[in-house]
Amino acid sequence: MLERSMCSLGIAIPFAASNENVNLSSLSETQDRWLGTIKPIQIASYIDLVITVWILGALPWQCLYQRFLSAKSVRDAKIMGVLGGIMVAIIGAAPISIGIIGIVTDWNNTSYGADPIQANEASMILPLVMYHLTPKPVAIIALCAVTAAVMSSMDSAILGASGMFTQNVYRVVIRKKPSLREQTWVRQIALVVMGVTSSLIAIFGGTTVIGLYYASADVAVVVIVPQLICSMYIGVANGYGALLGSGLALVLIFGKGQPMINVYAFVPYPPYDNEGDIFPVRSLCMIVAILTTVVVSYVTRMMFKKGLLAQRFDIFNQFSTVKPEVSDDLFQDGESNRDILLKTT
Repeated sequence: MLERSMCSLGIAIPFAASNENVNLSSLSETQDRWLGTIKPIQIASYIDLVITVWILGALPWQCLYQRFLSAKSVRDAKIMGVLGGIMVAIIGAAPISIGIIGIVTDWNNTSYGADPIQANEASMILPLVMYHLTPKPVAIIALCAVTAAVMSSMDSAILGASGMFTQNVYRVVIRKKPSLREQTWVRQIALVVMGVTSSLIAIFGGTTVIGLYYASADVAVVVIVPQLICSMYIGVANGYGALLGSGLALVLIFGKGQPMINVYAFVPYPPYDNEGDIFPVRSLCMIVAILTTVVVSYVTRMMFKKGLLAQRFDIFNQFSTVKPEVSDDLFQDGESNRDILLKTT
């Protein structure tokens, strides 16, 4: 996938930069179009964005674990992670170059005929640069390569989603012991349904696609990352704490609003007189999710361990091996182990 993306951009950038409508020397004259400012009140939100999305947000993605688990050894996985981070920084120069070319282009004299930035179509700048600023053969090769790279990611995501639905939902909730043939059919049906749904959203959704991407990134950060931290470093964490922590984090993150998918704010985060995302909501959600997971997990563990809740209420089967504590007053002189066991059952 990376090879296709880099080849397509590597082919398109020289041709686009040499287009007669591109004036790279005017970059310093167009600073008002690409150079912004950060107000003091926005610093907290930018720090929140960098830590939660750019740093921690890369941890829960499935493709990361696929690469690590496919490594032959732990050493190879570590090397892969370090080199991958370096390669991401290097590869990022290519789309930045495309964006720079789009800024300094006189779009009114191109076949497109309008400035996409002024038309609020800046998100389309990459395909527009490839199609309108390069020769047609180059444009076809570059766009096909980008499409192939995107599709390779999408089919992996849909296949993984159908597999997770079969394993984590169908086998756990709908049917406890399905046959292998039945699981295969369910996985194939889920694959078709998710593929058709994704295609319809992409065709008729407008800004819904990018909106769903932003929403999924927020959900991954505030739900999966806290549970990953708890499962690795906090031994008391269990499914009940994870459920309540994740649910509360979802309410808080969607409470700030997701306008691109028509979800509007219903939680009043400060400052209340500002319409922008000023408050570090993602960091708050992660902290709340971790604290809720730990507290609820500890409380439920103590309740099951001390016998305050019967084992039949353990619907998630988290404490099947936990036995109620036996009081010291049960042990009396002269009693055998059999007598004590009968008193505790």
